[in-house]
Amino acid sequence: MMRKGQAAMEYLMTYGWAILVIVVVLAALLYLGVFNVPTPERCQLQTGINCNSFRLVGSSGALSLSLSNGLGKEITVTAVHCTKNTAFNPGTGTFKTTGLTTAIPVGSTVALSAATCTSTDDTTATSGTVGNAYVGKLFVKYYYTDEGSGSPRVNAGDLNVKFQP
Repeated sequence: MMRKGQAAMEYLMTYGWAILVIVVVLAALLYLGVFNVPTPERCQLQTGINCNSFRLVGSSGALSLSLSNGLGKEITVTAVHCTKNTAFNPGTGTFKTTGLTTAIPVGSTVALSAATCTSTDDTTATSGTVGNAYVGKLFVKYYYTDEGSGSPRVNAGDLNVKFQP
């Protein structure tokens, strides 16, 4: 009876040590960043408005982006908001960059450079170290030019960009 217990204990100890070694090696690899896959930069809005190019300046949090209109009607962009605040409501929230009146004809692309990305409190502009990532939401407020400014719409999307000099 003692031999069965000893054999079971040796079995558990052998495999226990092997599992412990595997866990330590995996922890070391995680610590060294072997499994850190870089997330690609992207600016993705809902269907109709495309974000063609984008750049975030690290020292000021100023976002430059190029938008193209694929909605089938000319639009006029009136405000842009870039935030890390996941609870931001575009219907009731305050857009950081307002006062734009940039018309984008159907199929055309227009560069905007007035947007400022904010931190989670939506009041202060964010700044960061060159090369670090900014992950947040992007909101573009616009209206169809032929309908007038009385019927504003919002196109929301995701923004993942690295701070640049």
